[in-house]
Amino acid sequence: MRIIESFSYIVTMITMVFNDLQVFMLFFMILIIMFSMIFDVIAKNTADEYREVPYYVGNVLTTLRLSLGDFDFAVLEKESHLTGEQHILFWSTWVLMVIFSALIFLNFIIAEVSNSYFMVK
Repeated sequence: MRIIESFSYIVTMITMVFNDLQVFMLFFMILIIMFSMIFDVIAKNTADEYREVPYYVGNVLTTLRLSLGDFDFAVLEKESHLTGEQHILFWSTWVLMVIFSALIFLNFIIAEVSNSYFMVK
């Protein structure tokens, strides 16, 4: 697509953004895996949509969805065997995860994409 002059700018911008975001994406994956391990210790995700995958993979997918703003509380819905302390720990971890992944980290990604855009421009 670089052969056509009008596409050269777009292709350059996309490749630069992917190169700049490699470190952030690695950190984001570490963050998701860390919080999914914490949620795996607190309560295993037994949602029907993850019945075909192991519990840990279900927790990774749930944590990824939570970090992107899709709040699914299947762990708390049916037959919750969480004690009072586990509920407090779950909500504390949930708040930390939302603050780190959604508020702080996604703002870093937006800032880095904007920086790459201005560098290409």
